[in-house]
Amino acid sequence: IQTYHASLITGVTDDLRGAITRQVQIGILGGRPTRDIVRDVGASGIRPAGPFRTAEERAEAIVRTELNRLPNIATDQRLLAAAQQVPGLAKRWRATDDDRTRPSHREANGQ
Repeated sequence: IQTYHASLITGVTDDLRGAITRQVQIGILGGRPTRDIVRDVGASGIRPAGPFRTAEERAEAIVRTELNRLPNIATDQRLLAAAQQVPGLAKRWRATDDDRTRPSHREANGQ
């Protein structure tokens, strides 16, 4: 959590990306409910963009994505360390394959 950074969020300033990073870190470390983290990210100055009609919709998508991304980062780091100990250990992409799944992720499923 301490080394986490919301580096994948596009269309925002570096200052706003830093504010989002802090809100996610504080929220997770403080055990705050997702709705509170969404509210705080929304209050950081995020603007509607792309398919998001409101700042709140965009903040919710960002927070949901980032909260899912954090355990995935930790798992990836743990498995990279395990690969040093277990010959042949490999990573396989798994996509949810629902209406929110990106086409590139759907194509990578199983690889």
